[in-house]
Amino acid sequence: MIRLSSLLAVFGIGLMIISPLLLLWHPDWMSFQSILASDGMFDGFILYGLKGLPLGLLLAGSFLVLASVVVYIMERKAGKLLEYSTRTFLTALIIIKMCLCLITIGVTPYNIGKYDAYSNFHYAKNLAEGEPVVSPEGRPTAWWPIGYPLLLSLFFRILGVKVWVAQVINAGILTLTMVLTFYWVRDLMGIRIAQKAALVLTLLPSQTFYAVPLMSDMFFGLLLLALLWVITKKATGYNASLAGLLLGLAMLTRPTLLFFPLVLLLYRLVRDKDWKRALVHAVIIILAAEAVLLPWQIRNYRLFHQFVLVSTNGGHHLWMGNNPQARGGFLPVEWHATRQQLKYMSTLSEAEADRYALRQGLNYIAQHPLQAIQVWPKKLFYLLFKDSRSVATAIADTHIKIAPAVIIGMLGATEGFYTAVLLCFFLSWVALIRRERASPRNVLLSGTVLYFLMITVAFIAEGRYHQPLVPIFVLLAVWNPSTPSEEQAAAAGLESVHPAA
Repeated sequence: MIRLSSLLAVFGIGLMIISPLLLLWHPDWMSFQSILASDGMFDGFILYGLKGLPLGLLLAGSFLVLASVVVYIMERKAGKLLEYSTRTFLTALIIIKMCLCLITIGVTPYNIGKYDAYSNFHYAKNLAEGEPVVSPEGRPTAWWPIGYPLLLSLFFRILGVKVWVAQVINAGILTLTMVLTFYWVRDLMGIRIAQKAALVLTLLPSQTFYAVPLMSDMFFGLLLLALLWVITKKATGYNASLAGLLLGLAMLTRPTLLFFPLVLLLYRLVRDKDWKRALVHAVIIILAAEAVLLPWQIRNYRLFHQFVLVSTNGGHHLWMGNNPQARGGFLPVEWHATRQQLKYMSTLSEAEADRYALRQGLNYIAQHPLQAIQVWPKKLFYLLFKDSRSVATAIADTHIKIAPAVIIGMLGATEGFYTAVLLCFFLSWVALIRRERASPRNVLLSGTVLYFLMITVAFIAEGRYHQPLVPIFVLLAVWNPSTPSEEQAAAAGLESVHPAA
């Protein structure tokens, strides 16, 4: 973690140096919109925050320097951490994590707005009150996946339909993600790396800010992490069934894992070298996942009279990411559809309109493959960076209640910390691939990352879409393959779980 600490210090000091220079130099920030914004335009809170840019960068730089000191001390005292029991260590981190999340929830003004968060809240409210799932306009719908609202509805029934209830659930999801990351990394890399990963995940700003908005990304990430943890366990029918249930819940939250069983199958083939058992378990996983999805699919079939896997926005997202005006991120349908197309789509049902959009996106890819590929770098950029979407989704509608310098400080601290983690991840990822090649854990880690990259280039990208990969980013960011003690811990952890590897 010395490398991570050094990068945090460099970023922090760099921002602190730039801060006073901006009092003399006034660049045209609007010219950066087409590069930094996935839709080509800065959000309102960005324009508002630019008013306090110099002081905001100073605040962000100070935070990053402080974080670098904390990470450095953690590395120097890593040996002493092993003296504590797992229960004591995790209890301390759970308390810290929950306090950070709850304090952030308490001090951040939040409005659920009228898009994703509002739909999640509205769906959850309907489910909690025994009402049908309808759009805010009262129309039966399957536009958004139902997994996250279903979770919220369970707590709404007990504690009431309140935004703060959902936010506390978010805090619990983030805390559980940190705990599960510890156990998963301990199995793959050993307890020393697991402790470091859990500590960094606790400090990562986005992993606190995401407690505020009512978005499904963190719940989806938790389910994916649980799936990855279960799949590393002993190959039994029970574990395969459990993995299938987790896969089904994850797809009910976000259907992007449709082809992910192929990654799980490859991992099991490499690890156990038993293709018959691996194939049988892959079938069990798929059947168990479908059992979870089936009730929602039956409901959608009765509603639309045609099959809907999970939601009715996948085709729209494919078309949004593959058309002459595509920028890599969100794009209103009015920007790329003709008047005739819009008029025709208005006569279709929600499911039919989604299939029409799917055909339009596929036709564009088939007819203009080079143009579609040219947008891929932008999609990958918007996916891998923009960790500050955690801040954007939290304050987009309430930013005028926050000082501009504080907004820039939040954005800078979030992006700076995450970028340092991401750079360390890429360096360690290259080392992992070179050293282990087709090892089970490399297949699992690299396969998961590559899967999400490939899914992203096919559709659209947004900064919050990389959240499910953050535990992997952190895991490799704190892994130093050149340190013998860590290599021994990694080998020990691998052997304890993969005797056949």
